[in-house]
Amino acid sequence: MLAIIYEKGRGVEQSDIQAAKWYTKAAEQGMAEAQNNLGAMYRDGKGVEQSDSQAIKWYQKAAEQNIAGAQYNLGSLYENKKLWKKAIKWHLKAAQQGLIQSQRSLGFIHYIEKSYTESFKWFKKVAQQGDPQIQYLLGEMYYNGRGVKVSQSDAIKWFKKSAKQGYADAQEALRKLKLNTEN
Repeated sequence: MLAIIYEKGRGVEQSDIQAAKWYTKAAEQGMAEAQNNLGAMYRDGKGVEQSDSQAIKWYQKAAEQNIAGAQYNLGSLYENKKLWKKAIKWHLKAAQQGLIQSQRSLGFIHYIEKSYTESFKWFKKVAQQGDPQIQYLLGEMYYNGRGVKVSQSDAIKWFKKSAKQGYADAQEALRKLKLNTEN
């Protein structure tokens, strides 16, 4: 796609303006990836004047064609605006396609909204895929009984998984638990 050549500067002088021009032509013809990329250009103000409304327009067109990345991008835009219902709608579509970033976002949104059971469900999916921050947060949820029955053994299990990956908060949590059991 010509737009990518200009965006990356492959064999031509890099030009966000030319990239946006060619993404627009492709997006108007219904090409989902071009719509998603054009949405990003509007979101970031690259080659075009920054416009959240234009970003939403193009992300939505791509998202409706089941492009998980566009669904995530749209969900994230709504998340940044604290429009939780819209954010959840689009993150859910991407999460159901296996996009870990949207699964993670759903965990955080539900946590913010104090829907701890739903938050726990999404965080567990992400933790099982090896994300050390979420493994730590899952440990915290087990330890404090947020969205799940209190279980110190499960908390320790998740803290250990996170700590093994070098996550400092998990290492500190394990240190504190050890001190509490020694006293």
